[in-house]
Amino acid sequence: MIGLWEVGRAAFTRPGDQAALFLFCAAVPLLAACLITSLWTKVQGNWAAPAYVAAAIAVAKWRLGSSAHSVSTWRWTRSRTLFVGALATGFLVSTIGHFPHALASVGLPLPAKLDLTKRLRGWAELGAQVSAVYQEMSRSKPTFVFSDRYQIASEVMFYVPAHPNTYNIQLGRRMNQFDVWGGTEEVRGWDAIFVADRPDLPDAVLRSFDEVQPERPTHLSGSGQSHSLHSWSIFRCYGFRGFPPAQQLGY
Repeated sequence: MIGLWEVGRAAFTRPGDQAALFLFCAAVPLLAACLITSLWTKVQGNWAAPAYVAAAIAVAKWRLGSSAHSVSTWRWTRSRTLFVGALATGFLVSTIGHFPHALASVGLPLPAKLDLTKRLRGWAELGAQVSAVYQEMSRSKPTFVFSDRYQIASEVMFYVPAHPNTYNIQLGRRMNQFDVWGGTEEVRGWDAIFVADRPDLPDAVLRSFDEVQPERPTHLSGSGQSHSLHSWSIFRCYGFRGFPPAQQLGY
């Protein structure tokens, strides 16, 4: 934001600075649109990705174009203080994000509702558990893995060492990359492992197999934290018949 403020000021006070104007226009309108939209609906952080690139370049331009000799002492001191403050804030947030249990070690445990990093952790442990089930089931029959959420399907696809065929079934959601890949028709007759973040089994899944057996639910807590990071359910599914057609929602 500091870099965008400085290039914005340069763009409108120095008409000949085309680079500053370009960076300002490449970042600020998109960031403003996302900010305004977030007031009434959910906005994903990656939607403004092009603006982040322009903002990073803006910071470099501001720093390279500033010096203690070209600006007043007060402005130089202010800019340097803001820059150091921004770096320190970023370092602090990144440290807490990577090591949230460090807060608990100093008597400041992070409440579950404030732990925004929990969605980043625990996937390796889930992959190990799914892998154990997969190795056992695949000895007797070809086995694939699937989930009704693309977040779980993609993480399992990455963290299960064998990288088995993995699918995100369509139960009335928006289209995603898994739908483009397709492929479930090729695995009819196989066994499967269903991974979900809730204990109940969708009827569509139950009707798609000859037999379904639940594994014991898995609860994962972070190191030094009292709250649960994730709760997963794993189901052994035998005799795949094919998933019923479902209506896609949105794009």
